[in-house]
Formats: sequence, C-alpha cells, structure tokens
Amino acid sequence: AKDMAYVGGPHDLALAKGAGDGEAHDDIDPDQAREYQFELDFICQTKATGLFQTQLADGILGMDNSPHSYWSQALNAKISETAAFSLCFARQPTASRTGTEAGAFTLGGFDERLHNENSPVVYAKLLEEGKSEFFKVDLKGIWLRKGGAGESALSTNSSMPIVELAITESELNDGGVVIDSGTTDTYLPRHFAVDFLKVWTTMTDLPYDYYPKTLTEDELQSLPTILFQLQGVVDANQKQSGTKGAKYPLGTLGSAVPDESRPEKDQYDVIIAMPPSHYMEYSVKDKTYTNRLYLEEAWGSTLGANFMMGHDLTFDTQLMTLGWAESECDYLSVLDEFDEPNPWEDPDSETNTIPAGGDGGGSGTDGGGSGTDDTNGGADSGAGSGSTDSSSSSNKEDTPVKQSRGWSFGKAVLSFFVVAGALLAGAVYGKQYYESRYGIVRYQVTNVENELELQVSSGPDDKSGSYSSPSFSIT
Repeated sequence: AKDMAYVGGPHDLALAKGAGDGEAHDDIDPDQAREYQFELDFICQTKATGLFQTQLADGILGMDNSPHSYWSQALNAKISETAAFSLCFARQPTASRTGTEAGAFTLGGFDERLHNENSPVVYAKLLEEGKSEFFKVDLKGIWLRKGGAGESALSTNSSMPIVELAITESELNDGGVVIDSGTTDTYLPRHFAVDFLKVWTTMTDLPYDYYPKTLTEDELQSLPTILFQLQGVVDANQKQSGTKGAKYPLGTLGSAVPDESRPEKDQYDVIIAMPPSHYMEYSVKDKTYTNRLYLEEAWGSTLGANFMMGHDLTFDTQLMTLGWAESECDYLSVLDEFDEPNPWEDPDSETNTIPAGGDGGGSGTDGGGSGTDDTNGGADSGAGSGSTDSSSSSNKEDTPVKQSRGWSFGKAVLSFFVVAGALLAGAVYGKQYYESRYGIVRYQVTNVENELELQVSSGPDDKSGSYSSPSFSIT
C-alpha cells in the first residue's frame, strides 16, 4: 500500500505547508519537522500474534539495507540529503505499555545537541562483504569493568579493575556480529560463557543467570560494566584527538583502557560501555531486575537495542561507518535548552495525540536484524543500512561529518497515521466509534467540498455525547 507519511512532530494540529519554515524556526522545532512528509510504501498487517498483541509496539518500521526501508524511501523523496540516519535510545528506567520517552531519531546525519559534553563522535567500521542487509561489525575484544565506575566508557574510578576476556578475535566474530535495534536484547555465543563467567564470578561473587532479582540501586550499580571493542576508523578517530581535552577521544580504547604498549591503530578502536542499567531490565510490576545479556547462542552475536542505549548511533551507509557518541538521548531537554516548545506537555493545549493503533497502539522500528526472536517485550525497533541515492547524497569524503540538515524528534513511538488513509478509503460516512483502553474514541467521516475529512475525538467510557476536544481532523 502507499500513503502519506508525516515525519516527526505532533499531528493533532493542522499546519499549513511552509508554516514551520523561516528564521524563527529551528530544525529541532517539532513544527518545522512537520514540513517533512512523503509517500511511503508499506505492507499492511492483517493479524497480530505473540507480543504484538500485548506490547506497546504493534508494527515494524524497516530500517535495513533495502530500497524499501523507511530511511531509503525518505532519501529518494529528498526528505533527507544523505544516506545516513541516527538512533538515540534513552536510558529509561522503566517501560510503560502506554508509552515511554525513549529518545530521538534523526534523518540525514546526527544532531550534536543530543550528545553529552566531552563526547565526540567516534567511528566504527561497517563490514561490506556480501553486501548484507544487516549492519555487521568486527568485534575485537570484550572487557569487564568492576562496578562502581560509572556508566560511561571512561571510568570514574581508575582503581576499578578492567579485565579482558581470553577470547580470540576470530572466535569473537565466528558467525558474524550484527548491530540490530530490532532485537531488544543482546545475544552472545555460548562458547563465550566459560571465560565470561570466570571473570564475572571473580568480580561479583554472584551467579550469572536470567532469573528476576530484587536489587537496590547500589546493588545494581555494583555489577560489572561490559566494554565491547569494535574495529575503528583510525583516520576519522585520530582527527578527534586533542579535542574535548583528551589525547584519545572518549569512546576509544586508548581512553577507556589506557595501555601505551598496544599498537597505535588499536588505540582508536571504538569502546561501547554496556552498564548494568542497560542489560538488567527492570519490571515495574514485579519490582525486579532481569538479566538481558544472553550467553546462549549456538553461533553469531546480535548486539541489540539495550547495547545501543545511552548512545546516539549514526548509520552512514555511504561511508560505511557507525558513529557513536554518548548521550542521554533526552530530546525534551534539548527542546528546553534551545527554547523550543514542547508539544507533548503543554497544559494549555486543547488537543492531545491519540496513540496510533488504538489499544496499546504505537509503531516499532525494525531493520537489518539477525533473525533472533525477540521474546522479552519492549519496543520492536531496529536499524539496518541502506542503498545510496547519488542524486541526493553528498560526495564521499575521507572523514565523516555532521549533516547540518539533520532533524530530530523525540518519540520512539512514531505516529504515522497511515490508518487515516485506510479509514478515508473506506469512506464510512457518519459517526462511528470503537472502544479502547483509552476510553471511547469516536471518528466521523464527512464530505467537505469533494474532499473526505476524518474527524477524531476521545471521550468518556460511553457511546453518547457530541464531538469535543481533544480532537483533530485529517483531510
């Protein structure tokens, strides 16, 4: 099917084309984001099974290396100028089925305003063999850092030991290593377990298992931080040296695990920190933590969404790089800092956005994934690489650079309102309603000057009453 996709910003208020342009608007302004819209080819889901029946995400937004991927279609429609996009997943302490602030999504590059102070973008190399639809990387090492040294790759306590697992680079990459936000958790081969468990037990004197546990905040933070070493783009990362007050930039091996005896090129490999707040998933209902870093795969590794948390990760399919910058991924704070309106928390607003999908609605994103079943709930989100459109991409350069036209929006649950097209196509005139967990949602289709108008409003748990705020219309 094909319908108009509205990219970013709230869609519960009408905005004329061009109303978000001009010097008064910044590219992080949600009103300006609404300027970006294009016709999107998509597939309709006719039946929901498994977690799609219960979790917040009830759809998939493809971001893989395919001309049919969401970002690739946006590129071809000239919505973005370069074959790059960024995903920034927040360190949310809890997840709610009714919605969770989960970060930002940027088309056309990255937005430096989301990045933590003193955290430049460092680049890992994407592997090109086989022209896979997945994002594959070279994993060169795994380290465990004793707890109590913070969540960054840069330790806040130099006395805490950092131990490298005795696993060869060949063994680490046996079966391939995929970065896939479409997999909620992280999965490593079971032959990693022997040395991993040895180091874990030495550091914690605790078993490594997947049973729910009741932990205090101090007990959680006392667990090890896992450091992953990815092959870096040496030239690009060297150009970051001397910035932010460090010889080696934050996020590189030379910064995270100092050792002047190692080869210089290895110092510029990328280090990704996975603290316990990322791999230990908290259940609000049970008030327990469950380990979501699995050492059970027969072969191959999938570094999922919890691996990506706390970073703004830029997928550049033209330069074949992954850019990493540590970030809180707090889009709403960026709005406040740059004095932009927050449309989701305006107490004076008479309108509200109705979650897409009705009961437990929302959309997930998925891209080049590993095929690993995601059985632990949460948003089904993902990223893959994509095809390059030379007519709308900038010339290839030696060093990846920030794209100035990138824009961000702060809801990981994206409301595209393609359902509106389906309702209008059906042209069911008159007032209708359906029941959802949000109460009675009413919609009315009318013919206004030969154009169909869909009017939607929510109300109390009854089927009477007239249309009233909060409401919105789509023509």
